Amino acid sequence: MIQASRGAGVGKVKSCALLEIQIRRIERWESRLKSTGSIAYGKPGPKQALHAIVPAEQEALLAFARRETTVDYSFQMLSIRGAEQGLFFMSASSVRHILQENGVWRRPKRTQTGGAGVKTQPA
Repeated sequence: MIQASRGAGVGKVKSCALLEIQIRRIERWESRLKSTGSIAYGKPGPKQALHAIVPAEQEALLAFARRETTVDYSFQMLSIRGAEQGLFFMSASSVRHILQENGVWRRPKRTQTGGAGVKTQPA
C-alpha cells in the first residue's frame, strides 16, 4: 500500500497519516523486507529443540518397554526405572507418546459398567 502510494507521488509520512499507522512500523517492515526478503514473521526459536529426545533414547525406551519384566509397567514406572538404570531420561507423558507412536501401547477402549450417567430401564 505504501509502495503504491509512493508510486503515485504521495510521501511516506502522508501515507502513514492517511492510514493512521506510525512511520516506525513502516520502517520496521522495510528493514525486515530488505534483510529477509519478506515482511512475514518467521517461526521463532530453533528448528530442533535442544532438549529433544534423541533416537538412541527412543530405542532404549522401546527395548526397555518390551522386556518381559517391564511389559506391565505404567508410564510413570517406565520413566522412573529407565532413569534409575541410566537408560533414558524422559517424562511419563513422553514415554506414552513414544509408545503410542510406535504401536507398542494403544489406548484401551472405554466401557461403561454402571454408575452415574447410565440409565436403567424400570422393571
